[in-house]
Amino acid sequence: MPSSKQGTQHLGLAHDPAPSHWSDGLTDTATCTPTTDARSGDAPSAPSPLPERCDVCIVGCGITGAALAYYLSRHHHTDADGDDGSSTECPPLSIVVLDARTVAGGATGRNGGIMWPDTSDPFEVGGAELMREFVATHHVDCGWVASGGVSLVGDPLHPEQARAAVEGDDADLLDSVTAIDPVATLGAAPGAFTAGYKDASVVTLRAARVALALARLATDNGVTLRENCPVTDIVGGGAGEDAVVSTTIGSLQCGRVIVATNGWLPRLLPELGPHIRACTNTVMSSAKPVPPHLRWNLAAVSCGEGAKEVYCVMTKAGTLVMGGLRDSGDMWSGDDDQAPGDSRIVPLLENWFNAAFPELAANVEFDKRWLGVLGYPVDGMPVVGQMPGRPNVEVCGGYCGHGMPRALRLARAVAGRIVGNGVDSDALERWDVKRFF
Repeated sequence: MPSSKQGTQHLGLAHDPAPSHWSDGLTDTATCTPTTDARSGDAPSAPSPLPERCDVCIVGCGITGAALAYYLSRHHHTDADGDDGSSTECPPLSIVVLDARTVAGGATGRNGGIMWPDTSDPFEVGGAELMREFVATHHVDCGWVASGGVSLVGDPLHPEQARAAVEGDDADLLDSVTAIDPVATLGAAPGAFTAGYKDASVVTLRAARVALALARLATDNGVTLRENCPVTDIVGGGAGEDAVVSTTIGSLQCGRVIVATNGWLPRLLPELGPHIRACTNTVMSSAKPVPPHLRWNLAAVSCGEGAKEVYCVMTKAGTLVMGGLRDSGDMWSGDDDQAPGDSRIVPLLENWFNAAFPELAANVEFDKRWLGVLGYPVDGMPVVGQMPGRPNVEVCGGYCGHGMPRALRLARAVAGRIVGNGVDSDALERWDVKRFF
């Protein structure tokens, strides 16, 4: 078959990256088929053969890919008939999901565990509500803690350089937050922070379990899932042309391919290389629950902005997860998540924690450290839609660390466009990948 564009490449992901806190217990909750031993760290079992053809192939089964499969599998699609624009209902789409590891084996299972929507962004606010509704409706056991988060102002390592409280362009944010005392509320070191502001919309959750629930529901609806099945090439997909997805276990002909691999998008679509960068994020978690009298009645705490941010999560089980300070290492060094955190960043995070919360730090031992890979489009906005010259090859991802309030809603919008009952078409237009070409 002639190809509109070739040059995609094998993801080549390590099978056994350093385990994350969020991967604990996934074997017990996974009900997707075929099951594998990959979550326990053993060698992956061989997946079943691929079908010869499908209507839609989704590459990547993190929260975006699983949500795409879920929303596509819920609806029949419609095709326009005749010149009058009328439409008829067509049979359900045949859908295949491929992942080089297992469900949530990438960023979804290696993130910081926070959903902190931008309250000034209606899309993120609505996306967070969609996530809440899904978790509640399907009773997903994901450690949901909706007790809000606190943004701290200041630098505990350099208190003399601490900024004043929210000012200038951030003044409007005061309408959605409540001032708190960092010492009284969090047990912070006196003088470490000049102010704290609580945002009630912040939630912590185990996104990997949400992805598993989405994948389970999708497979219940007839979706075919193949884990431990790396994609090696995608060819074709031009106008009126099927795409062929090659994998380590065979090839699959499909009417449409959606690549949902976030920070690894350029590995499969090299033409995106100049426009999307992969960024590694160091995260660590405590070995044991924090003593009850030292636990925060909050989902999360954040200090700093962007790549300078440090965040801490108090999980439902009482363990502590901390990450950030990406700019203190080589955050653009690549998309390899195998190492147990960035060795330059780990001690900096520990120093920050010791200075900010000395009593809490004396009672916390971090036993897990890992890397997560984030996808950063150069303009800071997600990418979605059909690749130029390849209308049957699509992308969905690039969340710049804001996947939790964005991914589910964006996947629903993409699925809606495909099946003919579109929602959020303005977001699809605003974040269309063609803006880079």
